[in-house]
Amino acid sequence: MINEEDYICFPGRIVTYYPEDQTADVQLCAEKVYSNAENNLSLFTRGIIPHMPVHTPSGGGWSMTMPIKTGDTCILFFSQIGYDHWLFNDKDVGGTLVGNPVPHLMRSFDVNDGYALVGLNTLKRAISTYHPENSEWRGPDSSLQVIRLKPDHHIEIESSVQVTVIAPHVQVTCDTMTADVSATLTANATDVVVDAVGSIAMTAGGTVGIAAIGVVTISGSSVNINP
Repeated sequence: MINEEDYICFPGRIVTYYPEDQTADVQLCAEKVYSNAENNLSLFTRGIIPHMPVHTPSGGGWSMTMPIKTGDTCILFFSQIGYDHWLFNDKDVGGTLVGNPVPHLMRSFDVNDGYALVGLNTLKRAISTYHPENSEWRGPDSSLQVIRLKPDHHIEIESSVQVTVIAPHVQVTCDTMTADVSATLTANATDVVVDAVGSIAMTAGGTVGIAAIGVVTISGSSVNINP
C-alpha cells in the first residue's frame, strides 16, 4: 500500500551538480498540501534532496556525458526498497547487521532512495528547432554545433568554429572525396604522399603550396596542378 508520505515520482530542478560522483542536490518542484486542526488547507514547501544520484547513459564501460547545470529540469524516481547496499557498495544484497536485516531494507518509496533523470523539459524549455526526422546531437543552437544522422544514411558534422580529429592514425576510405575550401587548405607533415590510380587535379585561384620536412610524392595516371 502506498501511504500519503510515500515518494513515487516528482518533478525536480538541479540546484548543484557534482560531476566527480554524478550526484546532485535537487529541489522538489511541488509543495505539499495539508490541513490543520480547523481543516484549513495550507502549503508546505518541500526542501532540497542532497547528493541524489543522477542517471548517466552508460553501458559496457562506455558513457555519454553532458554538462549538467544548475537550473536543469529533471524527473525524480524513488525506489520501492532502500538501496544503500547497491548505491554505496555496488552489491546486489543488503545482508544483515548483528543478525538482523540491514535497516535500509525496511524503507519503501523513501526520500533517501531517489534518483534523478535529467532532460525531461518543461514546455517553456522545449528544444528549439527540433528536427522531426533527423537524429541530432546538438547544443542549444543547432546552427552553431550539431551532428546529424539523416534517414537517407547521410551523416553531417557542423561547427561554426572548428572540427578537430586527434589520433595517431586517421584513415578515410571512400569512392570519391571532395574538399571545398573557400580560403586556405594547408597540410603540414613530415612526408606527403598523394597516390591515385586515375587522375589527380589541383586547382586554385591563387597559390597551390605543398611543403614537407621529408618527401613529397604525387603519383597518378595524370597529374594536373592549376594555380
